[in-house]
Amino acid sequence: MKIDVKIGDIRENANPKAYATAVLDNCFVVSGIRILNGKHGDFVAMPSYKNSKGEYTDYCHPITKEFKKEFNSAILEAFEQKQLQSLEHEEAPNWSQQQTM
Repeated sequence: MKIDVKIGDIRENANPKAYATAVLDNCFVVSGIRILNGKHGDFVAMPSYKNSKGEYTDYCHPITKEFKKEFNSAILEAFEQKQLQSLEHEEAPNWSQQQTM
């Protein structure tokens, strides 16, 4: 299955760190995916709501263990790529602000 992922703005010192949108096979979209920081590192949380018992229930989620792994990997890889791009952008010299002598 083809999974295209778009990561929103990254907030390093916040939880969620970012939101993601995934398009599956160019025919189904899942928005509101959260990238959270947990005890064991970053993880993917599906869009959810609070039910009448006060528990959080996912609106949608992968059914098989194999697809969950593939889906989560695609989200986290896109997140890591966006983090790298942000770092590269911050480290790149801004030639327009440098003074000439």
